[in-house]
Amino acid sequence: ELTEGSNDVMNEGTTRTPFEIIFEGPINYPEIQNNITGDSFQINYDLPENEKIKVYSEFGNKRLIYINDVGEEQKAFSLLDLDSKLFYLEPDNNIITFNATMIDGSANAEIKFYDRFLGV
Repeated sequence: ELTEGSNDVMNEGTTRTPFEIIFEGPINYPEIQNNITGDSFQINYDLPENEKIKVYSEFGNKRLIYINDVGEEQKAFSLLDLDSKLFYLEPDNNIITFNATMIDGSANAEIKFYDRFLGV
C-alpha cells in the first residue's frame, strides 16, 4: 500500500521489474514519481468514490484500465498525462512519491510487482 508522500518500495530482485498500481477513489489527479530515476506519471482524472484505475507498466503491455462503481472495465490510456513515463522499479530500494491534488481519507493506492532475477 502506498501512503501520501514518500514510500520505500523494495525490489529484492536482480533486475528491473514492471508494476501494477491500483488507485481507488475518491482521489483527484494522482501522481507517482520514482525519486531514484526521476521518472513519473500522472492521471488526469478526478476519480470518484468506489471507482478504480489500474496502471500497468510492463513493456509491450502498458495500459490504464478504468473500473466504474459496478465493476465494468474500459481502456483509459487517454487519462495519462502527456508528460508521463510509465517506469520500472529498479533493483534494491525505490523511493516512490505518491501525491494528488485531493486525496480523501478513504482513498487507496496499492502497488503490486514481482521480484525478477537474471538467470544464466
